[in-house]
Amino acid sequence: MSVRQDMEKAVAVLGTNGLVGQVLIRKLLERGYFVRSSIGSSPEEAAVMMAMPEAEQRLKLMVSDLLDYADISMVIEGCSTVFLTIAPCDFLNGRGEYPAEAVDAEVRGTLNVVEACANSPSIKRMVLTSSASAVVFDMKSDSSKSLDERSWSNLDFLRKNKIWSALAKTVAERSAWCLAGDRGLDLVVLNPAIVTGPNSKISEGQHSGVLAVARADVVAESHIAAAENSTASGRYLCFERLLSDDEALDLMKKLFPNISHKRLQESYSPLRISNAKLKRLLE
Repeated sequence: MSVRQDMEKAVAVLGTNGLVGQVLIRKLLERGYFVRSSIGSSPEEAAVMMAMPEAEQRLKLMVSDLLDYADISMVIEGCSTVFLTIAPCDFLNGRGEYPAEAVDAEVRGTLNVVEACANSPSIKRMVLTSSASAVVFDMKSDSSKSLDERSWSNLDFLRKNKIWSALAKTVAERSAWCLAGDRGLDLVVLNPAIVTGPNSKISEGQHSGVLAVARADVVAESHIAAAENSTASGRYLCFERLLSDDEALDLMKKLFPNISHKRLQESYSPLRISNAKLKRLLE
């Protein structure tokens, strides 16, 4: 393989502390990519990732901090695509005080990666993992119409209901779009629903219900499609189906134990959302 081909097949995955990042790395290795990835200082995390098939040959792990611009620049050097997959901080939801440090860290880390990508001569595209929670809390939307990638969650509503994870994702994504636009970076964003176990299938385009879910393999494959397809642009809602009211409330009680059941019911009222744009990308 030539040096040019090596660069085309070299990608970086940052923020791999969640399920999406780890499944994405496995899928990239399966497709023959050379992957550079940032990790924390945990030897257990490194062992899990290096046990993946082809990892010994094509995965390079580097200890780095998303808040350190120099670290990021080192990890992405020579890569053609960068994936940033910061896991949502759902454990913060419902806490009384605004978690300024956690929200600020996600926003600053995201902007550091955008800036580093914009300054890199080899990066052709950045793919950012945001969240469907940055879309579905659009309190101005007509309930009879489907929410789609044009919708944005209302920050005042998120603050009032202490949905801090969605707040962090919404602010970080909006900030990324602003900086990427200023710096001329090709940015594509995936907005996955709650991520569950593996396997892949995208179901019909419009759904009505309370809460959306997507399997990890679906989300990972969607990220790769967003990177590989030259026509990919903007945001992509990624989900397979919406849960029934009972299913959603049971799940939300487990995910957000600090939020009252009444507030959960109010926050996750029935809605319609569309994944038609993602389906077209994957065809």
